[in-house]
Amino acid sequence: MCKMGLNDPNDLLRVQRLLYLQRLVVYGPSELWALLQQNARFPRSWFSLVIEDMTWLREFLPKGLNMPPPLDDMDSWIAVCKQGGGHGKSGYRRLGRWQCCAETICKKCVSSMKPL
Repeated sequence: MCKMGLNDPNDLLRVQRLLYLQRLVVYGPSELWALLQQNARFPRSWFSLVIEDMTWLREFLPKGLNMPPPLDDMDSWIAVCKQGGGHGKSGYRRLGRWQCCAETICKKCVSSMKPL
């Protein structure tokens, strides 16, 4: 897929799930948030997938931004989500940064491929 200039669907799904997490943290009802966290112990629950997504994202963060592993310090990740939520110009800029992240991942995929 990367050879065709398309991002991996799994990576795009991760990015969308992280964007939804941000909206959920900022605007979601506390009851839903509590329910999702309670189900985190199940291996394929939505919250456990988000934890995997955050761990995946750490690999692509700029070198100066040292985020702890999500299981070690979830409060730091939640604080980052709360710093920017919503829509409007700033929301679109954040969305652009996520898309740049996905493009970077695709470029890494292409550069790691060996010619046939």
